[in-house]
Amino acid sequence: MSGEAKAEQAHNAALPESLKLPKFAMRRFFTPDFLVGVLVGCIVLASVWTLTESRIKHAGDSRLDGHWTPELSALWAPFVQSAHPLIVSIEDPLFFEFQSHPSILFRNRSLNDWADLQKSPELRTIAMKHTNVAVQPSRYFTTFGEVEASLILGRLLGPRVQILSLSRSSELTWNQMANNDVLFVGVQYSFFKQIKDLPIEPQLNPTDMGVVDSHPAPGEPNFYADQYATTTNDQDVVYSLITHLPGPSKSTEVESFTSNRSPGYVAAVQWFTDPESARAAVARLKDIGGGKIPRYYQVLLRVTSKDGVPIDVTYVLSRALH
Repeated sequence: MSGEAKAEQAHNAALPESLKLPKFAMRRFFTPDFLVGVLVGCIVLASVWTLTESRIKHAGDSRLDGHWTPELSALWAPFVQSAHPLIVSIEDPLFFEFQSHPSILFRNRSLNDWADLQKSPELRTIAMKHTNVAVQPSRYFTTFGEVEASLILGRLLGPRVQILSLSRSSELTWNQMANNDVLFVGVQYSFFKQIKDLPIEPQLNPTDMGVVDSHPAPGEPNFYADQYATTTNDQDVVYSLITHLPGPSKSTEVESFTSNRSPGYVAAVQWFTDPESARAAVARLKDIGGGKIPRYYQVLLRVTSKDGVPIDVTYVLSRALH
């Protein structure tokens, strides 16, 4: 008998009868088969634990995936699949601030250039009543529409892009558009002034009264005029544009949701992020793209609103851009 076996026998003999193991058990308890079984059991337990943790961790993602339809994937693929960071740029409208106590702010919706604002007749009238008061440009404010639209975009794209940031439109530079994908939300003429030198020229162009179609098809109007309510019971009708263009070097994506009124661009963002309307958007774009979504395009929508809330959105037309 080996020394190891003798030691094992001596140890067993010292134990009370109730705790003694049978000899065969002592010899076979730690057999190779037993050790393999323990190892396999540990692996199974670890796998179950990892899978459970993964399901808990990604429970929120499954809800997002349920909202992320094939149509939404098709519309937003240029941004989701891009290697570039994404900037959501919202309009920060220009005000003329009188530095009195309290300060007075003046805003002309059609003017977003400081030199133009200084020449406005309305401003001169106000300035005559506040002589010897210093004035300066102010961009401290934005509308609820920009906030709502950027929240919708962030909720949809935040989990799906690597880097997402927010920028004021007045601070958006040409260099940023060359190195980042950009989504713009706001009044149309302020943004279209910034993108006038991009590689592709839009066919639908905004004015402060509506949208001009520079290449109308036979039977189509060349101008779509906004109609504003004249009484509290009336409804506003405005046109909004969704414009997808290449960045300055054609390596980035630039997409804008614009209108002369916030219900217009909020409705455009909603139309492009809601699964049901996204299905209609994809179908319309494929119609003009020969069965696939054009690389670059514009979509014109007619938006009816009441008290600043969009209540109806109608597709008008779309254009493939080359």
